[in-house]
Amino acid sequence: MSAADRADLIAPSDWRRSGLALVLFAPPLCIYGLQSWAGVVAGSCLLFCLIVTAQLAWRGQLHGGLAALRNSAVLGMLGFPVAVIVIIVLFGGEIDDLDTPSRFLLLVPVALVIARLRPAPGPWFLANAAGGALGGLLALNQVVVQGLPLASGLLDNPNKFAYLTTVSAVVCLAAMRLDQSDRPPLYLLWPGFALGVTALLLSSTRGAWLAFCMALGGWFVLSRSVRLRTRLLLLAVVVGGAVLLASLEGQVIAQRWTKIGTELSQYLDGNWQESSIGERFELWRGAAIMIGENPLAGVGLGEYNKHLQQLVAQGRLNPQIADHGHAHNEPLMWWAVGGLPGLIGMLGLLFGPLFYFVRHAARASRLGGRNGSPAAPALRRYQAGAIAGSLVATVTLVFCLFDAFFYIQFATVYYALTAYILIGLVEAYRQ
Repeated sequence: MSAADRADLIAPSDWRRSGLALVLFAPPLCIYGLQSWAGVVAGSCLLFCLIVTAQLAWRGQLHGGLAALRNSAVLGMLGFPVAVIVIIVLFGGEIDDLDTPSRFLLLVPVALVIARLRPAPGPWFLANAAGGALGGLLALNQVVVQGLPLASGLLDNPNKFAYLTTVSAVVCLAAMRLDQSDRPPLYLLWPGFALGVTALLLSSTRGAWLAFCMALGGWFVLSRSVRLRTRLLLLAVVVGGAVLLASLEGQVIAQRWTKIGTELSQYLDGNWQESSIGERFELWRGAAIMIGENPLAGVGLGEYNKHLQQLVAQGRLNPQIADHGHAHNEPLMWWAVGGLPGLIGMLGLLFGPLFYFVRHAARASRLGGRNGSPAAPALRRYQAGAIAGSLVATVTLVFCLFDAFFYIQFATVYYALTAYILIGLVEAYRQ
């Protein structure tokens, strides 16, 4: 590509820059609390990306963007809707079963356009910091001011709220690697991180706590170019704050923490009631029974609850879980209803992006040197995008082991947009 073409592509006055602002700000802010807008936001982003893709193709400038789609992350994300199509063709199902998984196919142009236009990543990281701050303020208002036991933000769902605020918090950590000319101000990033952590703690979602801890450990390992002293200090502050909150008697966080052992013992003794851990174990056991009886084809898309109730009626499962529509574990769920194609598709969706981002984060760290050695702004963009992708993929993987996720449109759109934006940023600056 000539210098003139490159200048045209990145010109600040270009109409495409305004459209990119929508794409970059959509996941953290628009979908953050407005579930009903998920389809509108996704559709608007997709329409813009299709227009840009058509224009690039017309001008013969599409080749560089297409190269961004040849990686394990895109392959894994596309494999999920393909697996659902295979299930429908081989084992039966309704076309509506493809509705939510199709988002991973439809939003592929987002990665292509981001990689081709190479936008500065600062606005996206800033939007995530704003999302974390908003989540923390909402959580404090609900728990401290209104006296609610759990924070759920604008979603009325503590688990999904915890997921979004966890993502916002870890993205703020990844933004620290950006060059000072790119990076949002620290007085915005640090509050975004702190309030995001506050929100995920006040949601009292233990799966989110584990996901954050896993992501924090991943950041500690992958951010080798950040000074060790800085990483240790941040780790000590987070761990110390969590221990302090968990030790406050009478608080919901402490109660949820101390109930882990009690609920495990109750389930093993067969005497559990209204226990979230007990319910999950029983749901996982039910999914395992379905898998054992139908390991290749599964029980059928949309048939999970019907078979769950049959197992309850047979006395093989506790009646308390009879009305659950999901196994609270995505790999188990898709194996139970979609057989081996469902399991393979879900594992590709979860691990394809994770392996891709971790590999590039490790490569960027080697290129950038250790202990905060100087690096070019483009290399720092590459590293920040790869680290952010690694942390988001880690949070999503851990979350999906304990809760339902990809049957909800807004959650699917949120993750698909976020992943494709980060894939585009990594591909844009990997050179």
